[in-house]
Amino acid sequence: MVESKSSAEETFVGGEKDAAAKAPMTWGQRTRHIWREWIRPILVVVIVLSTFRSAVADWNDVPTPSMDPTILVGDRILVNKLAYDLKVPFTRYHLAEWGAPKRGEIVVFFSPRDETRMVKRVVGVPGDVLELRSNRLHINGQPLSYATSEGAEVNSLRSADGVFIENLDGVKHAVQFTPRTPAPRTFGPVTVPEGHYFMMGDNRDNSFDSRGFGFVERRRIVGRSSRVALSLDSSRYYLVGPVLSRPALTRVSPSSGVRTERVSGGPVRRRSELRGLAGANTLPPSVRGGARSGHAGAGQKGEELSGFRATHEFLECGAELGVMPLPSRRLMCFEIRILAGMCEEPEDQLGLARIVQETLTKGTKRRSAQELSDAFDAIGAVRGSGVGRETTSFSCSVLPEHFERAVELHAEFLREPTFPPEMVEVAVELSRQEHLALADDPQELLDKHLSRLMLGPVLGRHELGEPQTLDALTPEAVAGHWARIGCAGRLQISAAGPVEPERIRGVFETAFAGWGGAARAGREPHSVQFTPGRTHFPKELEQEQMSLAFAGVGITDEKYAVQRVMLGVLSGGMSGRLFTEVREKQGLVYWVGAWQETPRGCGFILLGASTTPERCDQTYRTLFRELDRLGEDLADEELDRAKATITARVQTRGYTTRSLCAELADDLFYRGRPMSHEEKLARVGAVTAEDIRAFLEAHPRDRLCVVTLGPRALGVI
Repeated sequence: MVESKSSAEETFVGGEKDAAAKAPMTWGQRTRHIWREWIRPILVVVIVLSTFRSAVADWNDVPTPSMDPTILVGDRILVNKLAYDLKVPFTRYHLAEWGAPKRGEIVVFFSPRDETRMVKRVVGVPGDVLELRSNRLHINGQPLSYATSEGAEVNSLRSADGVFIENLDGVKHAVQFTPRTPAPRTFGPVTVPEGHYFMMGDNRDNSFDSRGFGFVERRRIVGRSSRVALSLDSSRYYLVGPVLSRPALTRVSPSSGVRTERVSGGPVRRRSELRGLAGANTLPPSVRGGARSGHAGAGQKGEELSGFRATHEFLECGAELGVMPLPSRRLMCFEIRILAGMCEEPEDQLGLARIVQETLTKGTKRRSAQELSDAFDAIGAVRGSGVGRETTSFSCSVLPEHFERAVELHAEFLREPTFPPEMVEVAVELSRQEHLALADDPQELLDKHLSRLMLGPVLGRHELGEPQTLDALTPEAVAGHWARIGCAGRLQISAAGPVEPERIRGVFETAFAGWGGAARAGREPHSVQFTPGRTHFPKELEQEQMSLAFAGVGITDEKYAVQRVMLGVLSGGMSGRLFTEVREKQGLVYWVGAWQETPRGCGFILLGASTTPERCDQTYRTLFRELDRLGEDLADEELDRAKATITARVQTRGYTTRSLCAELADDLFYRGRPMSHEEKLARVGAVTAEDIRAFLEAHPRDRLCVVTLGPRALGVI
């Protein structure tokens, strides 16, 4: 009976508990329950994570291209906030310091201008004396070395276009130059104060850095970045890896009208492959990556292009238009070339073409320079511009939905520029400063002298003009010159991307209808005045600079592919004959190379080197010996390697949307028609050793233009 009673009591008590549990909670009970079960655990996690991100590690997105090609737009980078010190969370107060930023490191910091969080590379530490001369950094009086991705030294960066390898205190990394973009390429010298650092972006001509906002205090530095957490570009598969560059083909080009192609080679690897090289300070000389545009592999892009051919026509407004339809791409690119450059300058106003190009975008009848820039920024347009010997060009990359707006804005500054006097004065003053810097750039100075002797007084003009002509470059002269050359009949336009050709045609027709005149102009090549002989320009230098030129062929010549392959054999990176025989085996030169100049209708082959004054004569003889040997002992493997390099270059970098657009523009300019990759590569593939021997016989070196710059002239050879 007792047991039965206990069971009954337990049942009754349990029922009371169940009833109590089922009773509705009061407001206070519910609040305590939510706090205990939900808010408090979440709050603890948030506080812990926030404290961790504030004082230990964090990740940040990169919204601008200022660190291209090392860090791309859309990357999210990891930031090590314990790299140099320990801070009180949520403050900039330092509890302890155990390190300091070093040259070459990538750091995140708050801008001294507006407190914006930025990511840049440290190029100057406290006490350093920094100077930038034509994009070449000098630290404590010593110039940094620059090389192509194949390892060939680069002496002049004044016209450098593309990606190069900079050696910054032993840290070798990629930097990008875009000569068509207005940028501060010369400054200093300046001394970095104690407790401050000098920061620069790797995209040197498109970076707002210490050149604009000054030195960065140590307390503003958040931490060091060394890895990309993920990329928002699906074409790179959201890969995790080190912050590494994408070295690409180096192209040194003083103009879009006359192209100087430093022939280089090596197999290509994409950035996704480079991510396995974490912690490496050097990149293999054979590594060269493609540009980011486009989202298919080289083979897939080739298949895409095989189904589409560029169209070519003259619009009613007078403009010449070439269109490459690329339906699967996500980027629209176009380039507008005005067929007038330095050759159209009045003789007493040399340098005028560049001032016009730089001030066209500094104001229109409807917008100020800032308003025009803001309008382009609002659609995310990436722009470039440049002046050549025969052209003035403007390029743009934009999302397809903003294509029409981008064209409208280009038409606005081309048709309605105001050339504000204050902007013209600034551009002229910058040209004066660059003239001063030119005196300290031996290779660029040599190129200037050689161009005048090789091409003549008109086609051989330098973009900076002459010091004595700059005073004549007034706002009235600038406006008057543009009024003479600005018209639809001088336009060559190329476009590549997913926008339908009919729509592209209509957009450009509307944009330039009635501008200036429809009569075709600027399509006849300028005459060349070649001056053979030796010319020496004395200058106190440790190195003797040397260049020589002789007649070759132009781009439209049927033997152009032979010339191109021959230059690849001579100067195809570290495996080229000149590098291996002249530099590596004999140690005669600091740098050596072979390239070509191809104005419309003709072409020249050039060889150059930098050596000691004592070895100048020997270097000269050796250059010719290696050139002549091509006709005697050219091996099949050398020939195949040069052709493979050219083919690899086209099948990687050449298939990006930007590259296709630029190549189409070159085809219109040089050939007067589009020409497919298949046709060009077929001509390269057909070149034989016998073709190169016949080429050398047909182009004897008996009329040479030889220019030296340095302490002594060439002796009797």
